[in-house]
Amino acid sequence: DNGRSFGYEYRKLLGVSHAQFYTAKYSLELLNYIKTIRIKVL
Repeated sequence: DNGRSFGYEYRKLLGVSHAQFYTAKYSLELLNYIKTIRIKVL
């Protein structure tokens, strides 16, 4: 069934982009956290 495989590929793609979004968001928050720590240390 072509429609079903398309739906599966779409969900897979959505899952990957979702993970990348959260990874990027987490990295940004971590970076900001490190910056504030360094400012406090200085």
